[in-house]
Amino acid sequence: MTTYGLPRISRAIGILLALSAAANAQFTGAPGSPYPAGSSPDFVAVGDFNGDGLPDLAVANLESNNVTVLLGSAAGYFAAAPGSPFPVGSSPDSVAVGDFNGDGKLDLAIANKGDGTVTVLLGNGKGGFTAAGSALTVGSKPYSVVAADFNGDGNLDLAIANFGDSTITVLLGDGGGGFAEAAGSPFSVGPVGAFPASLAVADFNGDNQPDLAIANFGDDTVSVLLGNGKGVFTAAPGSPFAVGSEPDSVAVGDFSGDAVPDLAVVNSGDNTVTVLLGNGAGGFTAGPGPYKVGSGPDAVVVADFNADGNPDLAIANFIDSTVTVLLGNGAGGFTGAQGSPVAVGTNTEPASLAVGDFGGDGHPGLAFADSSADANNVTVLLNSFSSVSTVPVTVSAASGASPVAPGSIVSIYGSSLAITGIPATSLPLPTSLGGTSVTITDSSGAQTAMPLFYAGPTQINAEVPQTASTGAATITITSMASGAQTGSITLAEVAPGLFSANQTGKGVAAAQLVTDATDGTQTTVDIFQCSGGAGTCVAVPFDVSGNNTALVLYGTGIQNRAALSEVTVTIGSQTLSAAYAGAAPNYAGEDQVNVLLPSSLAGSGTVNVSVTVSGIVSNVVTVAIQ
Repeated sequence: MTTYGLPRISRAIGILLALSAAANAQFTGAPGSPYPAGSSPDFVAVGDFNGDGLPDLAVANLESNNVTVLLGSAAGYFAAAPGSPFPVGSSPDSVAVGDFNGDGKLDLAIANKGDGTVTVLLGNGKGGFTAAGSALTVGSKPYSVVAADFNGDGNLDLAIANFGDSTITVLLGDGGGGFAEAAGSPFSVGPVGAFPASLAVADFNGDNQPDLAIANFGDDTVSVLLGNGKGVFTAAPGSPFAVGSEPDSVAVGDFSGDAVPDLAVVNSGDNTVTVLLGNGAGGFTAGPGPYKVGSGPDAVVVADFNADGNPDLAIANFIDSTVTVLLGNGAGGFTGAQGSPVAVGTNTEPASLAVGDFGGDGHPGLAFADSSADANNVTVLLNSFSSVSTVPVTVSAASGASPVAPGSIVSIYGSSLAITGIPATSLPLPTSLGGTSVTITDSSGAQTAMPLFYAGPTQINAEVPQTASTGAATITITSMASGAQTGSITLAEVAPGLFSANQTGKGVAAAQLVTDATDGTQTTVDIFQCSGGAGTCVAVPFDVSGNNTALVLYGTGIQNRAALSEVTVTIGSQTLSAAYAGAAPNYAGEDQVNVLLPSSLAGSGTVNVSVTVSGIVSNVVTVAIQ
């Protein structure tokens, strides 16, 4: 198998990685925000609906029975899509985004709590939508809808929480935009609690099948239903799990850093957030907390708001017009961010939250639907990340750690590094972007300009010159924003780092699987999938039973290795020799490591992966093996 010439995956470009230091997340209104929606907007979802690479918004309007689609621009503004708003059923209350008809364009599924239906709108790739036939009948008062492939046929399916009759409906997609109810659906009150209000999807028991977590408003619990990969669900051991009073939103994240999904649950009855830590088998135990938030919490989302590599929480507080931001410590605990709760206006009623890089600076922002009387709009908040340290810090762009290697990609974090964010657009890379330049003075005293991928106010991505000598070095940033700033860095011959899909240096690998067919052709697929950009990426399980597959890992700091025999890849409990380890084609500073996968790895599930070069071990990422 020849794999060293594989194309680089686009998600490894411009990785914006975490800085291991204290940091803040501050939110300010986007230009032109708030933006008009329909009557009583109650839910907002994010997706790229017109294919321009920028996040757009879909807003469910409870009283006008339609969905407003707002298209984002590079300048940060939003404008209504042609034909918006689009009619749906009665009292739409939740939106799921996915490609339901396999045409590569994002579609929408809307839960209509007023008439007990789900409307499927098929996207045209330009921001427009048309209904995929008649609305689908589900249970009473569907409050929440999520999309995933529940029966393993490659088509997206839907799960709907029916608040009125305490059931979960599962609709299996046919790949053409149509749906049919799964065997055994709807799942009754037995495995589900009373009045299910919110759904979240993840693989909670490590079998590579999507499972469900349900916030049960009526009995103060969270139910976990384990999927069998055929669209059928059964209660997890110990389910349901006790939380706070009147839980009405649940979200998934790895809050304890063990590569096992955990849960954050908003409890509207006692104004708290409960954290449940997963055990990897479908069970959960209470983590630290509960944490007090604002009045009337109505929604919770997960993202790394302060760029420290740990998932954080944002909570929309419906009654007191605030958003609470809780910063994660990576061990399951949270503390309130500086300035939290964030006031989001007077008499606003934030009813939903969504996460997206609305400012184009790599920092997750927030969008919320304001359902207050006479408002009828959506507010977009930009995250003005600021590092507590004023001294620029340089780390590997893949692992977020130091030292770094000559020829590798690094991220430099600080403040006032540039006036605005500007990316490089072509090779060879420039040494100045928007008036910002970086030089390195190595241990021999040689001073060299560093090629730049990106220069922004709080982060610069650059390449260490291949000619730089190892040892202690100084980085000097010169910009129109602050003049000259200096920081220290240590260079080592090799400093292996692996890119992760979520751009944190951990979690699912930004990697590809190459398979040799019997006719001599090769297929190459990503082993991860991201529903809404960084922070939403999950593993795509793959098969190794045929002894004809290779894993291609992408990283940096590897290409200076002395001999191929010095490079090994550890996957789970097996350590394998690399088939190739060196520079990736057509991209400065990026490396790739190829390893042939033995069939003995079959059935491993989610396992850790690391690369060792000359005895130096990289950061750990994960893959999912069927």
